[in-house]
Amino acid sequence: LEITPRAVTLTSETASKPYDGTALTKPDVTGWEQTSDTGFVTGEVSGVTATGSVTTVTEGEVTNTIVYTEETGFKADNYTIEKKEGKLKITESTTDLTVTLKSKSYVYDGMDHALPEEATTNAVGGTTKIEYSKDGSTWVTDLSTLSAKDVSDSCEISVRASNPNYANTAASSAQLEITPRAVTLTSETASKP
Repeated sequence: LEITPRAVTLTSETASKPYDGTALTKPDVTGWEQTSDTGFVTGEVSGVTATGSVTTVTEGEVTNTIVYTEETGFKADNYTIEKKEGKLKITESTTDLTVTLKSKSYVYDGMDHALPEEATTNAVGGTTKIEYSKDGSTWVTDLSTLSAKDVSDSCEISVRASNPNYANTAASSAQLEITPRAVTLTSETASKP
């Protein structure tokens, strides 16, 4: 008289979606429901679910791990359990990444001046790298180092931004302007006999 193990093949879903700032989860698991000769016997397990979760591109592929709770009457020897765990992945967003930098004008006062406001982007999540340049070849992350003192120092500041959750790199520019200082020299008018 022989009792053979029940075959249970648990399968969680494989899925991907473009980055939108929300987690991708696929909790459904198939193959655990009792049939004539497969699946768990009703009442011997509960809470069969897949716990994988991924939110950003940099997390890469995440295993959609299958878990369940063993209830009274469950004996491992009564089953041959195979887990086919899927993979979850976030792909780069096709939404255009944008970057904005405000221009600023200063009247010459003999002092160094830089643009006072850092660039802003529409990026959500992930680390956004923002760089600035006066000449388009040397790029820095500290905007305050790109300063102007004289009228002849007036320039265009380029800015670029990248974020691993977005497919494109954003670019823009702003003007850093030193304007001439107005000096009106007045000499006296007078007469005498």
